[in-house]
Amino acid sequence: MKIYFDGCSYTHGAELQNPEETRYSKLLANKLDAEEYNFALNGGSNRRIVRNLIEKDLSSYDLFVIQLTKMMRTEYYNGNEWIRIKHPVKIRHKEIYKKNMNEFWEEYYETYYHEAYGKMDKDICCHAIMNLLHGRKYIFLDIDELKKRVGKKNRAKHGHPNEVGHKIIMNDILKLL
Repeated sequence: MKIYFDGCSYTHGAELQNPEETRYSKLLANKLDAEEYNFALNGGSNRRIVRNLIEKDLSSYDLFVIQLTKMMRTEYYNGNEWIRIKHPVKIRHKEIYKKNMNEFWEEYYETYYHEAYGKMDKDICCHAIMNLLHGRKYIFLDIDELKKRVGKKNRAKHGHPNEVGHKIIMNDILKLL
């Protein structure tokens, strides 16, 4: 069995001492005697998750665990690579409208971005994922629900799940299966 995982820092295992062995994706794969394929990226967006699904051959995976992330995150292509954007903006690339990229994205979030847009964008990404995974076994996890489920006492210094938090997430997935 091959399990495809994608998401942001929660799925990647940020703040764990040994994420490749203690993050929930590895724990679940071990429990199910499966192979773990973790494509999560710290600071990743829902759009990146959709793009990954479009770009990969999905036929070899038996289960997909998709962790949706914060609505305010996005990405853009600079001609060479995809650049992650998360608010507050912390990027180093320039050359858009002859403005500093940080200034451009700060203006975007302060002037143009609205929570209603974020919610709709998340819904669009969810529907795209459901369409891409139609006929396949998948589970959606939402970062806000994970935060509630893990609780404050099972988080590391910067708010990511600690080892106990990852065990809680793994057990929740097992219940869903």
